[in-house]
Amino acid sequence: MNADPLAGLVGQRWYGAHDREVAGARIIDRSAIPDGAALQWSLLEVTFTDGEVATYQLVLDEATGEDASSRPELLRWMFPGLAVGRVRPLAGEQSNTSVVVDDATIVKLFRRVGPAGERNPDAEMVRALWEHGFRSVAEPVAHFARAGRDLAVARRFLPTATSGWDLVLGRADVPDELFGLGEVTARLHVALAEVFGDGPGEPQQWSAAMTAGLARVPLPDGLDATSRFAPVASLADAGRSMRIHGDYHLGQVLHDAGRWTVLDFEGEPARPRAERVAPSSPLRDVAGMLRSFSYAAAVGDRPPSWEAGARRRFLDGYRSVDEVRRLLPADPTPLLAAFELDKAVYELGYERANRPDWEAIPLAAVRRLLR
Repeated sequence: MNADPLAGLVGQRWYGAHDREVAGARIIDRSAIPDGAALQWSLLEVTFTDGEVATYQLVLDEATGEDASSRPELLRWMFPGLAVGRVRPLAGEQSNTSVVVDDATIVKLFRRVGPAGERNPDAEMVRALWEHGFRSVAEPVAHFARAGRDLAVARRFLPTATSGWDLVLGRADVPDELFGLGEVTARLHVALAEVFGDGPGEPQQWSAAMTAGLARVPLPDGLDATSRFAPVASLADAGRSMRIHGDYHLGQVLHDAGRWTVLDFEGEPARPRAERVAPSSPLRDVAGMLRSFSYAAAVGDRPPSWEAGARRRFLDGYRSVDEVRRLLPADPTPLLAAFELDKAVYELGYERANRPDWEAIPLAAVRRLLR
């Protein structure tokens, strides 16, 4: 490749390791794209100075060094059976790249990919849920894999849908639709338990994972979350352990014609994959959505009463689904509070690496939750 792939990587908005030093990089797979002049696809293996190795999917224009993920030639190469006409990138902050084809199909390129033979949770879970009959996910259309790696998926696009984030920020009141979002979330958890199974809660493992997260995200002096995570290990009733969404927030749901659709089952991109696919409590997803209401309140400059109302409406909808109750502890409050603090700590690390201007939002939440 004439273009420098490492420079092409670190210049992308989806690259989530700007706070880390790179020790080296090498191309482990590559292909020229037929009918795409100077268009090269590659997998770039990056080694960081702490020894961690990550693999990224890159598509670069050799002549300019710019990302070429929206080029029709690429999509025809990935999905030979897909009719590709007009292609446009999907705007918004993402850890992957999504493009819309003819306002009918949305294609998502996974940017940080796992080792050969390791399934991407989003590719695996959406298809499994759809085949199970759960229709609050986007319909699968096609799948692209190479050398045992899930690299891209194509799904039906909802051209008139509004993201949960835009719906909430576009209204000054607390949307009634949040009750339905809570209901869909509960039905999602019921479906995931039916498809992938569930087992006894694992509060000791959850407590250990929360504490380990603190080692990755140092808190300012005077803030100690360890004392809040340790008691989780001794909970006598922690509900059930199961596959969950793993990165659940307002940007991961769409509202269209009175219906909610859940997106992006990859889990939190800054966490190790083993944590992202490990069974956990459904309350972790609930905590993620509650934190999203906190973000919306901060960005939209809403009063505390707005966030309280949004939380209440969502939780009322969630509790309205009787079938989800068997997955939860009799008293979910202590575990939910711990997961919410854990999520805020994770957000702090994510913002430091990706959006430093937003660091104050999760930091304020960590201070508030510790109080």
